[in-house]
Amino acid sequence: MRKRRQFIPEEKSKIIMELIQGEKTLSEICSIYEIHSNQILRWKKQFLDNMANAFKGADDKANKEQQQHEAEKESLIKKIGQLTIEVDWLKKIWPQVNLLKNVKVCWSLT
Repeated sequence: MRKRRQFIPEEKSKIIMELIQGEKTLSEICSIYEIHSNQILRWKKQFLDNMANAFKGADDKANKEQQQHEAEKESLIKKIGQLTIEVDWLKKIWPQVNLLKNVKVCWSLT
């Protein structure tokens, strides 16, 4: 008894494309690749059923990238807000810090 052959997706798609393009008939393809016609027809059905997924991949990738950009944007906006608060606080206390420096200098002179 012969061992079952395993076809990789690239081989399956090549065989199905030959069938869809009409270059060869189903029986010719079956004899060339030594595959039963039912198997090829199952692959063809699977191929046609999943054709829409070929276009979803690009959309999903774009959506994922968009979500990542939005998350990064939110993070940066949050960081900008935090830094703005810190700068405002430093501007507010800076004159007081300078006064303390002057006081220390005056004390050291006496």
